[in-house]
Amino acid sequence: MPTLDRSKYRIGGGCRQGPYILTDAPDGKPDVISSGTGSEVSLCIEAPMRSFLGKEIKSRVVACRPGNFFDHQSEEYRDAVLPSSVKARVSVEQPPPWDGNATRTVTSG
Repeated sequence: MPTLDRSKYRIGGGCRQGPYILTDAPDGKPDVISSGTGSEVSLCIEAPMRSFLGKEIKSRVVACRPGNFFDHQSEEYRDAVLPSSVKARVSVEQPPPWDGNATRTVTSG
């Protein structure tokens, strides 16, 4: 797991409230929101840096933590982090343990 640059990302900035914005689109209006927990967050950060079919994608990365902290926040806070206007969302999570037969493991999005 890479170490994140604290001068570039809002590490821990809101974790008491559950999910929080780690990095955002320059204008605060992302095309896509990607979220992850733990080491998966680094994948969320790396992916938006790439372009899709030559088009830059404005993205917001939301760092999540286990638990239902987010459910107890105000609707205003929840909508600020995960606005309903942004329909494109990607969640990066480690799959549950599997029984050793990789052909049975299917991840869908």
